[in-house]
Amino acid sequence: MSLQELSIEITAESVLDDHKVKAIDINMLPNSPIPISFEDPETKFDANTAGLGLGLLWATILVFLGLVATLTGIGAGLVEWLGSVHVGYKPTLFGTFMGAISGLVYGFIIGVIMFRVLNVIFVSVRGRRPQP
Repeated sequence: MSLQELSIEITAESVLDDHKVKAIDINMLPNSPIPISFEDPETKFDANTAGLGLGLLWATILVFLGLVATLTGIGAGLVEWLGSVHVGYKPTLFGTFMGAISGLVYGFIIGVIMFRVLNVIFVSVRGRRPQP
């Protein structure tokens, strides 16, 4: 297996001109000090956007589980259990709506914290990583 098969490169291409920029390189070698690196040292994750994406994903999952539990009764115990964390989340239509709102808020907060921590880790490791 060659080294090119073990890395993933994400390239951003401009629509306005023929300019391509290598944005992210994900190295999947087992001895790599950090698996994800950015080409530009100033590049970081946008924590607010990533948090919003995580919040929307979690809210969508909660809506799906809530609707299935409401319409069929399957997974009602799981919805009740998740309702102990999410305010108002129950296997009803209104409870599903309340769970989606709280899931969006909780997912956003957790996503922002998680990606800000990742930015700090990447910046600290990037400064010590030997360049090839």
